[in-house]
Amino acid sequence: MLIVLAAGAAVLVSAVVAWFYTLDLNGRRHTIFNVVALTFLIEALVTPEAAAVPVGVLRPELAGQDFRPPDLFLLAALAARVLAGRGSRIGPVGFAWFPFFALYVTGVVIGLMMGFEFGQVMFQGKAAFYVLGGLVVASGVDIDRFSESIGRVGLALAPLFPIGLALSLSGTLISVDTPLQSFPQLGQMSHDTNTILIVLGAAVIITEALRPRPRWYVGIAGLALLLMPFTRDQRGSYLTLAAVVVTLVLLALGRTWRRRSQVTGTHVVLVALTLVAVGAVGLASDTSSRVIGETFTGQGNQESARDRVTLYEESIALAQERPIFGSGVGIELDIKTTNSGEDLRTTAHNLLLDIWLRIGLVGAGFLVIALGVTGWTAISVWRGNARNPTAAIAIVGLLAVVGWLAKALVEPALDKFRLSLLLGLGIGLVAASWSAALEPDQAFDRRDRERQDSDDVLRQRSIAT
Repeated sequence: MLIVLAAGAAVLVSAVVAWFYTLDLNGRRHTIFNVVALTFLIEALVTPEAAAVPVGVLRPELAGQDFRPPDLFLLAALAARVLAGRGSRIGPVGFAWFPFFALYVTGVVIGLMMGFEFGQVMFQGKAAFYVLGGLVVASGVDIDRFSESIGRVGLALAPLFPIGLALSLSGTLISVDTPLQSFPQLGQMSHDTNTILIVLGAAVIITEALRPRPRWYVGIAGLALLLMPFTRDQRGSYLTLAAVVVTLVLLALGRTWRRRSQVTGTHVVLVALTLVAVGAVGLASDTSSRVIGETFTGQGNQESARDRVTLYEESIALAQERPIFGSGVGIELDIKTTNSGEDLRTTAHNLLLDIWLRIGLVGAGFLVIALGVTGWTAISVWRGNARNPTAAIAIVGLLAVVGWLAKALVEPALDKFRLSLLLGLGIGLVAASWSAALEPDQAFDRRDRERQDSDDVLRQRSIAT
C-alpha cells in the first residue's frame, strides 16, 4: 500500500511540475503563485489545528513524515523554477535571509550528528523549505493582478466571521467523514488560520484604501476578517491582531498615507476603535464572554502561561551551554506540565529562544538582520515613488511578517507549516514590490500600448466600413 501511495504521489508531483514548468516558460508565474496560495488557504480553512488533522488525503504519511497539499504544490513550483532556469529578482530581502537559512540548514546537519531524533530534526528543518519556497514563489507575483484580486478574496471570505462566531457561541462541531479524509471540526477556524485571516483582512483594507475610489463594502469585509480572533479563545491571535492593527494605525497617521490614500487616518483609527469596542462588548456580554473570557482568564490558558514561563527558564539554561552556534536543529526540552505534572517534550515556544537553542546567537543575529532588512525594504517602497498597488503589496508583505512575528513570540511559529509559509509569502511579496518599484511604469506603459493598438484596429475597421 505504501508503495502504491508513493508511486501515485510521484506521478502527481511530476504532472504538477510539468504544468508549472510550462507556466513558468510562458511568463505566467502569477498563476503558479495563485495555485500555491489558493491551496494553502483552502487547506487552512477546511481542516482544524494542523497537528489534529487526521491522516488521509490532506495528511498522507510517508517514511515517518506527514505531508500536506501545500507541500506538493510548493515543491512543484520550486522544481519548475529550477528546470526553467529563469531566476527571480529577490533583491536585498532575499540576500538578507540567505545567511540565516544557510546556517539553519547547517543546524539540521549538526542536529543529526548530535543524535537528535530524526523525525524531529526533519520536522523542525522543514521551516527552511516553507519560508524559502514561499519567498521564491511570491517574488514572481504580478503586482497589479494580485492587488486587484485581494478585495474579491476578502468579500468571499467575510462570511466566515459570523459563521465562526455562531459555531463558537453555540459550541457546535460539524463532523464530516469521507472515505479519503475525515473533517472532525469543519467550520471552526484554527488559531493559525485566524492568524492568516487577520493578515488577509489587513491586506484587504490597505489595498482598498489605496484605490482611486475605495469601496466601503470591501473595507467592511476586511474588518470582518480582522475580527476572526473573537471566534476562538487563544491569546496569540489577539496579539497578532494588536500588532497588525497598530502597524496600520501608525501608517495611516503618517504623511505618506495622506499622499497616497483618500481614506483619512481618522477613518483607520475609527476602525481600530471598533475592534476595541467589539472586544469590550464581548467581555461584558453574558453570551460571548465564554469565548473571550476563556482567552484571558480560563484555567487552561493560565496553566499554559505558567508552562511557558517554565519553558523560557529551561531554554535559557540549556542555550547557555552552547551559546554561540547552538546545539543543532531538532533540540527539545523536557518539562512537567502544570495541570497534570506529566512529562512534556517540546520546544521553547519563543522565536528568539528557539533560534538561540538551534543555531546560537549568531543565528539569532542573522534573523534580526533579515527581519530588519525586510521591514526597511517594505517601508522604503511605501515612502518612495512607487505606484499605489506596488506600495500596497509592500505593506501587505510587511503585515504578514509583523503578524507572524507577534505569534512567534509565544508559539513555535517556525515549526508550524502554515505560519512558516505565511512568513515566506510575506517576505516574497516585499521582494516583489521592491522589484516592481524599480520599474514602476512598466505595467502601465504595456497596458497603454495594448489599449492604443486596440483603438487603432477599431479605428481602421471603422474607416474601412
